[in-house]
Amino acid sequence: APNTSSGGSLTRKCPRAPVSAVNRVVSSRCGRLSQAESVVEDLSELFRASLNDAGNQVLLTEELELCERYVRIEQLRLGERLKLAWDIGEYPDNLKIPLLTLQPLLENAIYHGIQPLPDGGTIALTLRYDRNSVSVRITNPLPPAEYRTQTQGNKMAVNNIRSRLNVLYNDAAELTAEAEGDVYVTTLRYPHHALDE
Repeated sequence: APNTSSGGSLTRKCPRAPVSAVNRVVSSRCGRLSQAESVVEDLSELFRASLNDAGNQVLLTEELELCERYVRIEQLRLGERLKLAWDIGEYPDNLKIPLLTLQPLLENAIYHGIQPLPDGGTIALTLRYDRNSVSVRITNPLPPAEYRTQTQGNKMAVNNIRSRLNVLYNDAAELTAEAEGDVYVTTLRYPHHALDE
């Protein structure tokens, strides 16, 4: 089994939003039991994933479902300030991805790109599959300097994921994150053929 200790700290931490989201549901007078049950279910899946080895490979469908659960929790906290644009192309049912690769990237996009903005904004996630690789592009607004979160968490998470990808794929995978005008763009590419072995 590959050594994935470089990414351990990423998957052992709890996502930032769930506790706040639960508190919001519990304390809200209009919070419905069904909504609370849904949050608990989503939280349980997130925490279960966080206890697994970051080097485990899971079906891409499962990773995307985990992302959707996380986004639902965040939308309870941020409301209409958080908008998501999903653009998922066709891909094989058995296509895999390292566990907790996309969710932390979405988490960073929300925490650094949406949360600081009073009016929020839109995060766009685009995924494409071809014969040789899988590519993912995540964009979020780049807040003005006065609204930016003063933390290195974004860089640490990206570096941890990049280290895990390097262990699994050497130089065949690439993860970049940089500002492009008024948006922040995170791009991931990894070879799909190695995942089927």
